Amino acid sequence: MPHLQPLSQPDSKIPPYLQSILDKILTKRFTFADADSFMQFGDADDSHWEIFFENIAINFTSHNHPDRQLKFYAPGKAFPSISLSGNNCALDCEHCDKKYLNHMIAAETPDDLKETFSQLINRGAVGTLISGGCDAEGKVPLLNFEQTILDFKNGAEGKKFFLNSHVGLVSDEEAMRIKAMGIDTVSFDLNLDPKVIAELFHLPHTPQQYKDSFRALLKAKVRVIPHILIGANFGKIEEELDALRFLHEISTEFPGGYTPELIVFIVMIPPRTKGVMDSRFSLISPSEVAKLILIAQTLFPNSDLSLGCMRPHGSYSFAMEKWSIQAGAYRVVKPSSKTRRWAESQGYPQRFFAACCLIPSEFDPIAEASSLSGYPSQ
Repeated sequence: MPHLQPLSQPDSKIPPYLQSILDKILTKRFTFADADSFMQFGDADDSHWEIFFENIAINFTSHNHPDRQLKFYAPGKAFPSISLSGNNCALDCEHCDKKYLNHMIAAETPDDLKETFSQLINRGAVGTLISGGCDAEGKVPLLNFEQTILDFKNGAEGKKFFLNSHVGLVSDEEAMRIKAMGIDTVSFDLNLDPKVIAELFHLPHTPQQYKDSFRALLKAKVRVIPHILIGANFGKIEEELDALRFLHEISTEFPGGYTPELIVFIVMIPPRTKGVMDSRFSLISPSEVAKLILIAQTLFPNSDLSLGCMRPHGSYSFAMEKWSIQAGAYRVVKPSSKTRRWAESQGYPQRFFAACCLIPSEFDPIAEASSLSGYPSQ
């Protein structure tokens, strides 16, 4: 990759504000106050962002992670999703309308789940996301399947089969039961915007209850991966930084400290009816996504960052994926073919996995694939 010099002098190709942010990042003077103003800044066009993120990639990201490989993921049939509630959900979230449940394997009873595990093993799957609709309190009914999951994970086949799960909000006691049943990882949506909680998810909860649930999972020593939904407030950037601020603040609360192993960023997909986007929603721009990922890299230089599966695709996928990679997201789910060609042209080492993007490195040999289609190579 060619080496670009930092823009140490004002450059007419980017606005002076972006010049100042670039200089602060490169000299490690970037603060939360800068992050707030950076997220609010919008006086730049795509050509400005192109120059900015190229400089970030070469003069910041590549120095932080000189040996980092790009990891591309495609869960597909080797890592499908299971709904423990079928297509039922009590919340009727404004952006979802239960459509995501329709693409999951329904397993509404313990016997159904046991049979589903068996079928997935027989067809060569390496893991699954256990999910489903929530009850009125925002809980996925995982604990109703506690014994079935425990029995499966105690078996020889279950030990090497990766279980990721959505759980919703949990108490300390529930978190301990989740740990005991053998769930390998919990994907936790760290929603800290009260408007989003009330008006998008229709839940009677507060941001503090999300924080308490996340802490409960950490205290129970569950491998919990925070997910941050960019544009959760009907496609507008509002309280996303609060999630990063919370992750930073709790770093000293646990013995030995706490640093997120991985942070997954997902992006609001505005709902559509017959191809027409709901007028209450806006479409997040690629630069907004990449800005938040860059802020995360400055705050958590030792954490992996991922551009997750839930995000808009289409005409601007390439810009979102490219700038996110340059900003520090070295894990990307289902990148476009244009992004893969660009990454190859830039000399990025690439690896492919038939799995969810949050599998730990020790699981890589089981899930690694020769391409983004089909099953693992093994």
